[in-house]
Amino acid sequence: MKLLKRIISIFLILLLIDPLYLSALCGLVGGGDMNGIALLCPEWAVRCLSGALLIANALVFWRRIFPVYRQSFSERRTA
Repeated sequence: MKLLKRIISIFLILLLIDPLYLSALCGLVGGGDMNGIALLCPEWAVRCLSGALLIANALVFWRRIFPVYRQSFSERRTA
């Protein structure tokens, strides 16, 4: 069960980091993934879509996932 919780936490962190990188940080580190994506779509569109996805993922994480995740760890400490 510990391994599953760790995998889930890594997955949730990546859900927030990837859109953050594509919307804001890729210009600071030389492009990377954005160079390939820009061949298919305009960069401003990808940045806007990634920013919207970051906001949506952050809201879902904060309102739905974080309270359940925090509760599961508080139950583990008291048990």
